[in-house]
Amino acid sequence: MRKQVCKCLQNVEETLIKTKQFTLNPNTSGSVEKEIPLSPQFLQLAELQLKDVRMTDKVSIHATVGSRVEEGSGDTDIIYKVYRNVISEANIIFSGRVELDDNQNDFSIDSFFHVDINPSLGNVKYILTVELIEQSQEQVFVVGPITFVIEQIRAELKSKCMCTQAVKQTVVDLNHIVLSPNESGSFKDGMIPVGPMFLRLAELSLDQIRPNDIVLLKTTVGTEALMQSPILLYKIFRNSVNNANLIFSSRTEIDETFQDEFSIDSFIHVDLKPTLGKVKYILTVEVETSFNDEASVVGPLSFVIQQIRTEQSGKCTCNLASNIELVDVNQFVLPTNVSESIMMDIGMDPLELARSSFEKIRPSDMIVINATVGAKVSDGGGNPDLLYKVYRNSIVASNLIFSAKSELDEGGNDFAIDSFTHVDTKPTLGKVSYILTVENIEANTQAQVIGPITFKLDQYRKI
Repeated sequence: MRKQVCKCLQNVEETLIKTKQFTLNPNTSGSVEKEIPLSPQFLQLAELQLKDVRMTDKVSIHATVGSRVEEGSGDTDIIYKVYRNVISEANIIFSGRVELDDNQNDFSIDSFFHVDINPSLGNVKYILTVELIEQSQEQVFVVGPITFVIEQIRAELKSKCMCTQAVKQTVVDLNHIVLSPNESGSFKDGMIPVGPMFLRLAELSLDQIRPNDIVLLKTTVGTEALMQSPILLYKIFRNSVNNANLIFSSRTEIDETFQDEFSIDSFIHVDLKPTLGKVKYILTVEVETSFNDEASVVGPLSFVIQQIRTEQSGKCTCNLASNIELVDVNQFVLPTNVSESIMMDIGMDPLELARSSFEKIRPSDMIVINATVGAKVSDGGGNPDLLYKVYRNSIVASNLIFSAKSELDEGGNDFAIDSFTHVDTKPTLGKVSYILTVENIEANTQAQVIGPITFKLDQYRKI
C-alpha cells in the first residue's frame, strides 16, 4: 500500500471530515421493544452532534430502523422525522412516511438518506424521531435495528491544502459487490430457504484494520414474494457464519396474497469493533416463517463496506495509509425534503426525479449512488408496481445501470420510503451525469411521488 499523497495536490473538491454514529448493541431485530406513540407525541430514537461546522460544510444523514405492528392492530401509518438542533416544526429538515399492516406487512426495514446543505455553523445537532400519525388502536413498536449516521463533508478552500482544514477522519478503503447488471430480475437462482438454512448473498473483506477504525456497511436487496407472506431475516456476520459473530439483523415481510410482491430492502450498519488486521463481512437472508411461505431474491444486490480511520494525534490525514479517497460529493434534495411536500403523478413513461453530475472523472474513479424516494398510492389507485431506474448520461436503455422494483397496495401499504445503494465502477471519463427516474409498470393503477427525494453521489478515487 502506498502512502497517500497530500490531498491538496489531487484536486479534491470535497472530502469527509468527521463521522458520528449511533447503533444499538446488539444492532439486531428484536433487541428492543419501544412502542411508538400517537402524534403529537413521539419516540426519540437517536441524537448526534458535530462541533466544528464551517461555511463550506454539508452533512450527509443515513438511518435504518426496524419496526413491527402488533398482530390484530390493522393498518397504521408512521412518520420518521429528522430535526436540526431542537425538536420543533420549524427545525424539521426531513420526514418520510410508511405504512404497516398486520395482515401483510408486520415487519419493516425503514431506511433513508438525506443531505443537510445548510447546517448550523459551529455546533449542530441532529435528532431522529418516529410517531404514529393516525388516531387508532394500533400498537406499533421499534424492534431494532437502529442505525443513525451523520457524515460531515467539507469543500476545499481556494489555494488551501485540505490537510490544513482539520480533517478528523478519512475513508481509507472501500470494497463492494454489485450485480452486473444490477437490475430487478437480474439475480438468478435466488430462492430463499427457510431458516436455519440461509442464502449467502455477498462476502467482502478489508485487509488492514487498525485500532479506532470503524466500518460503515450499506446494503440493498430486491426481493419478490412467491407464496403466502414470508418474513425475511437479513443477517450480517463478522468473519464467519455463527451466532457469536452476528453483528446485525433485520426483519421485513412481503406478501404475495395481498399484492405486495416486490420489495427493495435497504439498510446500513456501523461496525465499531472490527477485527484488527483482516476482517470479513458476510450477508445472508432466510425465510423465518413456515415452508408454505416462499420468496426469492430477484435483484438488485448491492453490498458496500467503507473503512473509516480517525487521525492520529498530531498527524495530518494526508499521511494516513490509504487505498482510496473521497474526492467529491454531489446531491439533489428537495428544498423541503419532507413527506407530502410535493405531488407528482407516476405514469408508465419515466418520470425524472433527480439529476447530478461530476466534471473530473479519472480512470481509477468509482461513484457510490444513494437514493431515497417517498411514494404513495392514489385514492382508488389499486396496487401499482414502481420501477426505479438510474441512467448514466442519458435516458436510453443502453445507459441503464440500476433498477429496482417496489409495490404499493391501496389496501395495506399506501405509503413507502424506497431507498437503495449502487456503485458505478465504470463512470464516463471527464464529465458524467446520473439521472434517477421512476415509472409505474402496472396498468390501470395510480401512484404519486410525495417526497422526500434524496439523490446523493460520492466520487471515490483509488490511489
